[in-house]
Amino acid sequence: MSRLDLLSEYQQVQTAIELIELGARVQTLEDVTEINRCRLVRLYKEVRGEAPAKGQLPYSTDWYATWKPNYHSTLFLSFFNRIKNLPDITYSRALASAYKLYSEQVLMIEDEDDGVVLSFTRAWMLTRFIESKQLELCTCSNCQLPFVVLSYSLNDQFVCGLCAPPSRAGVPLKRPTAATPTLATTP
Repeated sequence: MSRLDLLSEYQQVQTAIELIELGARVQTLEDVTEINRCRLVRLYKEVRGEAPAKGQLPYSTDWYATWKPNYHSTLFLSFFNRIKNLPDITYSRALASAYKLYSEQVLMIEDEDDGVVLSFTRAWMLTRFIESKQLELCTCSNCQLPFVVLSYSLNDQFVCGLCAPPSRAGVPLKRPTAATPTLATTP
């Protein structure tokens, strides 16, 4: 980490703690803060009480184009785009605030089993994909709302997944019950 004054360092650590609590991985923290990796790993262990997850981050723009992740991504991105344009707000603050809003709204609307579809890491990757123009917003020709789409797809007459859901959308999976009652036969 570069030599930051004490107040800036404190703000960086507070931001990192907030993002860790939201589910950020160390790679994300490295991108949005100026704290070095060793300190971030130690901070992560202190906050979560466990070592950070290892492995690659999810890297697939196709995931955002599927039905349910698409409208969750669109919801998050609408919050993020509004918040990032507020005066005196940093990227990391906009990311954290938008993700909190997204989580609160989804948990109020969705079933408990569905919950939050978009993890913090995927939300961060979404902003990166939008920034690098791998994903973009396209207006639905039906409802006139913007939705996340792949940049290289043909979007002339785009219809969102809410206006034209796929055939199996919303069909719950049959869950096995703990004890299936059996019919008692009498002799």
